[in-house]
Formats: sequence, structure tokens, C-alpha cells
Amino acid sequence: MPWSKMKNIILVILAVTNLALLVLVGGRAIQGSRLLSRAREDSIQFLRGRGWRWTRA
Repeated sequence: MPWSKMKNIILVILAVTNLALLVLVGGRAIQGSRLLSRAREDSIQFLRGRGWRWTRA
């Protein structure tokens, strides 16, 4: 197999691997952001249930 063809195959494999990793990391970042937002809202609801009141700055 000529070197140029092998090089192109290797580059395609690396590109596909990078895209897969980007999807995995991006999905976890989005999930982490959602969990943080949910925890914040749950905390606010808990404190409001206990009678805490405040205004947003």
C-alpha cells in the first residue's frame, strides 16, 4: 500500500477518534452544567421552604 494512502487512512482514523472524544466530553460538560443548575434550584427551593427570603443581585 502506498505511503500516501496509509497516511490518509491514519488521518481519517485520528479525525474520527477526535470527534468521538469531543462528543463524549461535550456531553459530560452539558450534563454537569444541568446537574449544577438543578442542584442550585433544589437548594433555593429547600431554603424557601424553610422561610428564607432574599433578592437576586
